[in-house]
Amino acid sequence: VAMRTATITGSIGLDSNLTVAAEIDVSDGHVQPGGDHPPVDHLSARILYDRQQVRVADLKADYGPVSLSHGEVFVTDLEADPTVDILLSASAPSAGLVSLLAKTAWSAQADTLLAHVQQATGEILVTAHLGGRPTQDKDGRLDVLDAVVTINEVGFRDPALPLPVQKVNGRLGFSSGTVHLDTLSGRLGPVQVEARGVMKIGGGGQDRLLPRGDAPLPVDLKIDMMADARELVPLLRLKSKPGSTPAFDGLIHLAAAVSGPLHAPRIKGAVELAEVDLEIPNLLTKPRGAPAS
Repeated sequence: VAMRTATITGSIGLDSNLTVAAEIDVSDGHVQPGGDHPPVDHLSARILYDRQQVRVADLKADYGPVSLSHGEVFVTDLEADPTVDILLSASAPSAGLVSLLAKTAWSAQADTLLAHVQQATGEILVTAHLGGRPTQDKDGRLDVLDAVVTINEVGFRDPALPLPVQKVNGRLGFSSGTVHLDTLSGRLGPVQVEARGVMKIGGGGQDRLLPRGDAPLPVDLKIDMMADARELVPLLRLKSKPGSTPAFDGLIHLAAAVSGPLHAPRIKGAVELAEVDLEIPNLLTKPRGAPAS
């Protein structure tokens, strides 16, 4: 810690009221938060302090697997009810982030979501704006005012899925208690998947990345899937009599709408077979181009 400048003003006497302003540099800092939180390493920042506010600029640090590349912190109303405003940009490998969240998650919804993510790969980038008055929250937490999550080449396995999720790319925006999916794309085995829509995860006047308690997470998503029929159909394990095994060739399209609570969604969709050659021996032949769904 190095003090770059310090200014003390006021009168000297029995009733003196001195005002201190200072600029401090922190480099290669280390903080141990305690509990299940990992240590904060390689901490660096420039701190500007006066009687009315504290500003932390050029904040960089490593929080476990999360690398904070830029941060700004503003704390005002120091002598009354402090207000905190934070801007940050960070990145993390998805496997490390999942491990960190599994140790520090504070809600049943977080535990449920993380249980569906195993063997994660890829990278996640986050920019976020947080704020609030921590003294008014019993846990001292801040509200997430808005955030953007960029997903790069992420993959994972879900125990509920027969195939791994691979090459997920896209952008999620958070504001006013709602997550907006801006066309996430990826692969589920041979199936190319695209998803877009919204998921409501906040309520009332407090916008949280994950709600507390056991409140449902309502979703409204549109999902498009496309796959080569010759690769997809064997995975369906269709049962047929000898000599009557269906033969497929071409692209299968699936459009689905997902709504309702995330843990028990309603799914409505259609499978389009217009671009598929279909033949069931001695029963049916559908040439490519003929409408079918």
